[in-house]
Amino acid sequence: MRMNSIRRILIVSIVSLTLAAGAARLGYCQAESVVSASPTITTTADRQDILIGDVIHLTVTVTHDPAIEVMQPGQSIDLNEFVLLGVEPGGESKTQNGLIATAFNLSLSIYKTGDFKIPEFPVAYSLDGERGELLTEAVEIHVGSLLPTPAAAGIPGATTGVAIQEIKQPLTPRGVFLWWVLGLGALILLIVAILAWLAYRVMNKKPVLPPAPPVPAHERALQALAALRRDKRLFEERRLEEFTVKVTEILRGYLQERYGFAALQYTTDEIVHALKRIQLPYERIADFKDFSQECDLIKFARHEVETTEMTRLIDIAEAFVKITRPVEEAAPAPEPAGDARPKLNSSGTDTKD
Repeated sequence: MRMNSIRRILIVSIVSLTLAAGAARLGYCQAESVVSASPTITTTADRQDILIGDVIHLTVTVTHDPAIEVMQPGQSIDLNEFVLLGVEPGGESKTQNGLIATAFNLSLSIYKTGDFKIPEFPVAYSLDGERGELLTEAVEIHVGSLLPTPAAAGIPGATTGVAIQEIKQPLTPRGVFLWWVLGLGALILLIVAILAWLAYRVMNKKPVLPPAPPVPAHERALQALAALRRDKRLFEERRLEEFTVKVTEILRGYLQERYGFAALQYTTDEIVHALKRIQLPYERIADFKDFSQECDLIKFARHEVETTEMTRLIDIAEAFVKITRPVEEAAPAPEPAGDARPKLNSSGTDTKD
């Protein structure tokens, strides 16, 4: 009895081990079959009846083991008459049996009419460093023309081919000679009008006068001093400061234009040094220095003078301009004998030697 129990236990154990080993072997075989399963490929087109120049979207799907890597088709694949416009990845999806479906979208076009086939082309893949290739399926495509068929054009008895219309007679232009005459007449009138306008311009052309020569510096200075002499308002109202500013600016402006240095910006001493550099006679430099000192006394020291002294300052400035003006324009007047130039003392009255 006891031996029978032991025998049963041994039999049950052996059966259990045998079943377990079989199940393990079955699972290993299934896994091995999944890994070693060969990839498959399908090819579909979104349409197979198109017009010339239309775009076809071709989808290539490779179903493969997860361990397999599928390569995207390149732009250099040969599609015969079809033109490859672009290749884009279509994504991946997992199937019910654990495989991967990798898709690629190809855009194609064709510029011929008739029945054609998108040819087979290779799609590469790799598994554990080994490369392999799959061939796509050929897809038949019918390409229609954009031109109307004879039947569509209403030609009786025509079934195929393109409708050919009768050649029209050449058009005979109407009124061509009239248009030529009108155009030629308009051209002649335009030429006559241009010639008449040019003749009018020539006959009524005003002579171009040469520009007036610039007024010399000494003449403008003398004109300004004469205008200052006629300004009765300055003399009657005794506007001494305004008067001295004007008379000194006239003489300084003359020196600036006559000798080419910035006399309007220089001080009296700087003007004296400049006159010495250009080698102006000593008597003229002394005249200018006395003139400037007297004007400074009136302007800064508020030195009171009579209207006769104001007129005398204008006389000194005029004499200086006339003596120092260019030689070729100066009047042939002899130099005054001795020191005959007008002088002013500190009180503003004449001094005589």
